[in-house]
Amino acid sequence: MERTDYKEAVVEQPPRLLRLAQVAQMLQVHPKTVYYWVRTGRLNALTSPGGLLRVRAEDARALCQS
Repeated sequence: MERTDYKEAVVEQPPRLLRLAQVAQMLQVHPKTVYYWVRTGRLNALTSPGGLLRVRAEDARALCQS
C-alpha cells in the first residue's frame, strides 16, 4: 500500500460565508441596509439551502474598500 504525501496535495479552504448581520456589524450599518445592498446588486450574496442569504468575506471586504 502506497503512502500519500499530504504536503504535496493542495487543500483549498472553502470560502468564508458571513451572515448579513455580521456584515452589518462590520460596516456599522443596520442589517436592513445590507439586505438592500444585496437586493439592488451592490453586494453579491448566496442563498443557503435553508433560504438564508450569505455573503462571501472577500465580497464584504471589497465593499469596505470601495
